[in-house]
Amino acid sequence: MSDSPLCNHPVAMKRARLFVGQALLPRLPLFLPHEHLMHHSSAFSRLFAVLAGGAAIAAIGTLPACNIIAAATYIVHGPEKVPKLYTLDKTKKTVVFIDDRVPVVNSRVNRVKMGTTAERMLLNEGKMERMISSQDMLAVAEREKGSKLLGIVELGEKIEAEVVICVQMMSFSLTPDGEIFSPGAQMKVKVMDVTSKKRLWPGDEQEWYPMSISVPPKQGQPPSTLSQVEAEYSSLAERVGKTIANMFIEHEARVQDGRIDQ
Repeated sequence: MSDSPLCNHPVAMKRARLFVGQALLPRLPLFLPHEHLMHHSSAFSRLFAVLAGGAAIAAIGTLPACNIIAAATYIVHGPEKVPKLYTLDKTKKTVVFIDDRVPVVNSRVNRVKMGTTAERMLLNEGKMERMISSQDMLAVAEREKGSKLLGIVELGEKIEAEVVICVQMMSFSLTPDGEIFSPGAQMKVKVMDVTSKKRLWPGDEQEWYPMSISVPPKQGQPPSTLSQVEAEYSSLAERVGKTIANMFIEHEARVQDGRIDQ
C-alpha cells in the first residue's frame, strides 16, 4: 500500500474508482431501436474495445486508488512515445555509413551488423522508400588508398546516394576499465545532403550529435570463451544499430536507445 495520505484516504479511493469507471465506460442507452443500430455502431465498437480490457481493469481494482488511476491512464492512452530527432525524406536515396576508418569497432562483421540493423529498421518502421545498402558505402570506404580520407559527400557520390547518415564511432568495448563487464559504445552522428554538400542535421549550433550506449554491469562471470565474447560484441553492435535508427523513428519510451536527451 502506498504511503501517500491521498492514496490512503477512503474518499480519495472512492473518487479514484469512480474516475476510472467514468473514463472507461461510454454513456450509451441500454436498448436501441433496430433502425438506430447502424447509427450507433461506432459507439458499440468503442464499448467492445473497453470490455476487452475488462480483465485488466478487474485486476487494477485490487490496487490503491493512485495506482488505479496510473494504470487506467496507461490502458486508455498507451505507452509514452519518444519523438524522432530529425525527419528524413522518405523519397531520397539514403545510406547509413558506419565510419570506423580510424578503427574502434573490433571487427568488420560488427560494423556491418550496425549498418544493416539500422537500415532494416528505417525501412520497416521508418517507412523509408529508397535505402542504399550500408555495405556498399563501407566497401567504397575500405578501398580508399593514401593518407587522405575521402569526405562523407564524396563517398556518397560514389554510390549515388542523396543523403548520408554518418555515424563516427568513438568507442566500442565490453568493459570501461578492463575489469568490470559493462558493454558500451560512444559515437557521433550527422546527416549530410550529398547534392547540396550541406549538413541537414544537427543545425548550425553543432556539427555532430553525440550518443552513448551503456549496459549496466552484469552479475556473474564475464565471458571467458571466444564464442561468448563474440556474442556479446554482436549484441552490442545490434544495439548500436537500433539506437541509430531510433533517432529517426518515433518509438516507445521503454525502448532504450542511448540518446543523451532522455
